[in-house]
Amino acid sequence: MNEVNYSKLSQKDILRVIVLSNWSLLLILSLIALFLHNKTGAGLFIGALIITLNFHFSYKNLKKSFTPSNAKKISFGVVFSKHYLRFLITCFSIFIIVASRTINPIGLLIGLSIIVLSLFIATIYSIIMGDKIKINLNGAN
Repeated sequence: MNEVNYSKLSQKDILRVIVLSNWSLLLILSLIALFLHNKTGAGLFIGALIITLNFHFSYKNLKKSFTPSNAKKISFGVVFSKHYLRFLITCFSIFIIVASRTINPIGLLIGLSIIVLSLFIATIYSIIMGDKIKINLNGAN
């Protein structure tokens, strides 16, 4: 008899990897920024901080909105408006920071890109740790 057992990662496991790698990358970029002592280091730190906080607040907002106790209380429009309000605040903050010319925009862009690296790390983790297939073949079939 053929037996196939699938072991998959849960969404919470993948989210935990994304959050952990995001905060870890923020810490690493903060240390790099301390050693650079220039506009590029400041851009790295500020970009990483903006995107990490944005992801954190987005997670908290969505988690609160879609819990079973709040599902009927909160409408789609409220969740959507909070998302776009946070987006506009982020855009305005980035505009003010770049317009003030206190940081290097390339460093800011690299700092803002840590979420992409966190998602890449989570993808590699899920490929390596998840979706493992155990096959036991007992018999001729």
